[in-house]
Amino acid sequence: MSYIKALDVFFIISFFFVFGAVLEYVIVILHHEKKLKEQKKKKDRAEVEMVPLRQVNFGYEKLLKELRFYTQLLNHLESKIVGRIDFDLCVSFS
Repeated sequence: MSYIKALDVFFIISFFFVFGAVLEYVIVILHHEKKLKEQKKKKDRAEVEMVPLRQVNFGYEKLLKELRFYTQLLNHLESKIVGRIDFDLCVSFS
């Protein structure tokens, strides 16, 4: 039969809606990428200011104190865990 049926109309309209959704997605992605590039350019311009190295405070002393603390904590926990494992092994083999 050569006449248009309701199912044909439904498929044609569905095709246009799907195509429109894909087109909208592409437009949104392109717009988002353009905004990200603009923000990055603004950020790069703001970070151009240079600071002499001797004025920068890296805070190594605080970092070393924290590192020593966590190293001691790990050593303490390791000794407790190894002690328990040794005890469990002794009990299981007895």
